[in-house]
Amino acid sequence: MASFSFDYNKDTRELDLIIQEVEKSPKPELKKIKQLFEQSDFRNMLLNENNLKKLIDSLEQDQLDEPSHKLSATIATTKDADMSLTVSPDEMTASIEITCAFAGKHINETDIVNLLIENGIKKTANKDMIVQLVNQAKTAKPGEQVSQIVANGKLAVNGENGYINYLVPDPSDRKLCPKLLENGNVDMRELGELCYVQKGKKLAELVPPTLGEKGFTVLEKPLEPEAGQAATLSESEGSVFADELESTLIADFDGMPKHEPNGVSVVKVFNINNIDVSTGNIRFDGTIMVQGDICEGYKARASGDIIVAGSVESAYVEAGGSVSIGKGVIGHAIENTDEEDKSCTIIAGGNINVHHVQYVNLFANGDIHVSQFASHCKFCVRGHFWVGKDENPNGKVVSCDILVGKSVSAGSLGSRSGTHMLINFNYSFAGLEQTYKALIERKHLYLAKVRKVKYLIAQLTSRNENCSEKLARLKKTLVRYLDAIDKLVIVIEAKNNKLSLHRSDITIIATQALLTGVEICIEQKHLVCNRDYGPSKITYLDNEIKLDPLT
Repeated sequence: MASFSFDYNKDTRELDLIIQEVEKSPKPELKKIKQLFEQSDFRNMLLNENNLKKLIDSLEQDQLDEPSHKLSATIATTKDADMSLTVSPDEMTASIEITCAFAGKHINETDIVNLLIENGIKKTANKDMIVQLVNQAKTAKPGEQVSQIVANGKLAVNGENGYINYLVPDPSDRKLCPKLLENGNVDMRELGELCYVQKGKKLAELVPPTLGEKGFTVLEKPLEPEAGQAATLSESEGSVFADELESTLIADFDGMPKHEPNGVSVVKVFNINNIDVSTGNIRFDGTIMVQGDICEGYKARASGDIIVAGSVESAYVEAGGSVSIGKGVIGHAIENTDEEDKSCTIIAGGNINVHHVQYVNLFANGDIHVSQFASHCKFCVRGHFWVGKDENPNGKVVSCDILVGKSVSAGSLGSRSGTHMLINFNYSFAGLEQTYKALIERKHLYLAKVRKVKYLIAQLTSRNENCSEKLARLKKTLVRYLDAIDKLVIVIEAKNNKLSLHRSDITIIATQALLTGVEICIEQKHLVCNRDYGPSKITYLDNEIKLDPLT
């Protein structure tokens, strides 16, 4: 039977396997010898299986006269750990990959630091990451590869843009919510303070942009940030700069402030307790602030905003800006021969904010927000129609006709009795499609003129007469028409994209119920609710009205 022994040479760091073969002993198995190696003190060395196989095969080939003979070969070597450095293409990270040792020397922290320094990485190295990598490599299997990011750059932080810091509130942001008292009751008359400024009051200040923070790569190359862009602060009606620095706006006279894109305007304010028999109808070039109510049959017109702390009853209110009414707006039906009309009308060039409405005509060039409910009203709104709290459209809309441009959001739409209610989204489509068709017609007109001019040019060219001046004029005209067509094509494409975007923005949200009798009209498509639905969402996709449960 053959015997096996290992002989390690410290100088060459190699391991020899010695096989003492007795005559007629069975051939040693490779598997058995590998097991002996793995159970020995040399198991962490790098085994050379090819040499081991050759040694075993040589036992059969070695024919000796002696009753026994001895063979040996180098089957394993000691190999130190190795490492490589990789810097990312953007030079923001550097990583070390260690191939663990085969019973040899491990990589230590100093080795890694020296490699980093040799490659120009000094200040960006992370000591904790290096220690973590070294410890991971020491516990890994021989020959296993472990890697770790050991250095990080720092991205440059771009500067923040300058902005306008508004120092006074905007009336349109005033929340029309009754005041909660300490005893748990609410004061329906106390709906928050109205903002009013006196001459010289600071309105807004310009906050300058920041330069940003510099960054660096792992190779310590500096990265320059982009400075923020400066905002623009401008004087508006009723506001002037406080000094020559033009960084602060102040009120030029007493009035109500209003936020503008690049500043704050101050509008003249007409303060009045009520609009009733004691005042008559009110017309004012500025903003009207009514501390009480607008009574039945009276009219209020303003070029600016109209703010009513109380209620409006069967009155006419028209504002060039927005209309804000703290309490309800109540009218009644007027029977005419043609159709039922309402005794109360609200018209706003901006938004309309109101607590609740009943039997009222409302027209807004912006959005309409009803805090509680709307009943038997006619709405015409270019923007969004919202009924409910600011964060939750939970209000009710019953027996109303709504002509809207963008979206409708409410708690419930329609009534349990199934009374018909129309929601028509063709407010904006009519104008957009009319403009689009007009552009197409103009394009066809230019194309017809181009064909005519080309015909005339061909006719003149075929003649032998000298008509170069006429040809030059015709060619100049042709170029002018072709340029006009090119510009029209760009405008037509933009209008078409606007139509497509408008279609995709159309939504109806009913957070509680969508009831029988509600009819939705979008372009030429109609959807009639023949049963009650739960929380629902309606969209307009691929020229089809789609009704889905609200999730």
